[in-house]
Amino acid sequence: MALSSAEERILKSIVIPSENNPKRPEFPPENPRWPSTPIKRIEVEDFSDVYIKDESVNPTGTHKDRMAWEMVVTYKQLLLSKKLGRIGKLPQMSIISSGSAAIAVQTMLRKYGLPNLKVLVDYRMKKSLKDYLVRIGCEVYETDLSKRILYTDDILKLTNNDGGIDITSDDSLGPFDVFYDWRVMI
Repeated sequence: MALSSAEERILKSIVIPSENNPKRPEFPPENPRWPSTPIKRIEVEDFSDVYIKDESVNPTGTHKDRMAWEMVVTYKQLLLSKKLGRIGKLPQMSIISSGSAAIAVQTMLRKYGLPNLKVLVDYRMKKSLKDYLVRIGCEVYETDLSKRILYTDDILKLTNNDGGIDITSDDSLGPFDVFYDWRVMI
């Protein structure tokens, strides 16, 4: 199945300089650099050489932006698969979130014109946060998250996402997919 002209534009817009070369970083996508966030040395009693990464400079101010970027990278692979006729319609992604992951992922998906995120939230979540998720394009579904552990099939069913991808854990995407591949500097 061929890509639509919109999907071709999206595919070309997702630029990944490298997957693991600090001389050709991939994050943040607007201005890739290594290290991608400032590193600050801090003093901790009985320890030497302790550093923290300031993730507040990321697009939505959280380390969840790294996961969000990896979801865009995943969509690039899905678009390439669609272009080769291996898949049909692009699947939507579902996630359980209390806010920050959903905001980061949806912000990145929206930036690239990718399918909106389906978000499963606890029914007790603040209305203002649920409203914000909807406002940025998320499809929000509510449940009582305290009742039982939810697995991929549960999450996809509760978010009305038959044939979709659950990104709550990395199990759905496979054991070799990476969310935080550039996080630690040695």
